[in-house]
Amino acid sequence: MKSYIRLISITLLLSLVCVCLFACEKKKEGKVEVTAQEFVLRADTDHSYVIDAKGKIKNTGEVDVKNIVVTSVCKSCDEIFSVGKWFITGSEGAEGSQNNPEQKDTIAYLPAGKEAEFNFQEAAYMMVLPKGSPPTSEKPEQIEVKIVSFDVVEK
Repeated sequence: MKSYIRLISITLLLSLVCVCLFACEKKKEGKVEVTAQEFVLRADTDHSYVIDAKGKIKNTGEVDVKNIVVTSVCKSCDEIFSVGKWFITGSEGAEGSQNNPEQKDTIAYLPAGKEAEFNFQEAAYMMVLPKGSPPTSEKPEQIEVKIVSFDVVEK
């Protein structure tokens, strides 16, 4: 009887140790970074200009990721329309992400260690007067691409 209780005790103790070890196992995380970004000035109409964005992102994490949403943030843009100044629309504040579909790009799947290209329009706007006069500055001073979200692929 004593040996039976010892055997059960040792088995339970080893099971508890195994559970603790596997419960503390660090899960692999996904990490996505912007590796290249370019902003292009484009005349939208006779009285307006827009900034379009393109570039590359890289999955620097250990696992594959999916549904990567890329957009821009313009800290120097106004949220209120004003002639001759860069402004943004559909935002959640000056540091928020753009909401309109044309202001972001979604990359469906990106394996670990690989790069993908993104491309979206209307990162910022400028209205100008008189007709067709170029904007005072080439692009907003504090504009950058931001990765809003992504999902880790479970294997």
